[in-house]
Amino acid sequence: MPVMPVIHTDDMEVMVQKALRWQAQWGLRLFKIKPHADYDKDVQMMKTFSQELKPGTRFLLDANYAYKSVDEAATTLSDVAQYGVFLAEDPIEKDYSVYQQKLKPQLNRAGVKLMLDQQARTMADVFEIGSCQAADVINFHANWHSGFSGALDLS
Repeated sequence: MPVMPVIHTDDMEVMVQKALRWQAQWGLRLFKIKPHADYDKDVQMMKTFSQELKPGTRFLLDANYAYKSVDEAATTLSDVAQYGVFLAEDPIEKDYSVYQQKLKPQLNRAGVKLMLDQQARTMADVFEIGSCQAADVINFHANWHSGFSGALDLS
């Protein structure tokens, strides 16, 4: 079963060494990275990850709203797509229309899918995000109120 451990923001070498160690020990090919939300640092970080880890390793970047604008998020995340970034989680905090009309199309053109997480707290949130097509993926936490247990009750 594929797993995707989180590598939190730290010195770039510390982050890469952790991924290398986990990949050698467990054979992992997916990593969730907390980026620096700085264009130069994030591009260099992802270039280093892609050079050091096994070919085919892929990444989710979870910025937790750290990017300051749609343009900053779209430019950075589009440019790191070449280094195995396939999914961007919560890059900026905006309303659903901005995600649907601006950010998601720009990321999709670069081969990156947009995932919303923080705004998907309830089943109603999930349905709203889905109905307005604000994201490609919704990460609905099982431990949040009415999370996975609420979804199971619907079946």
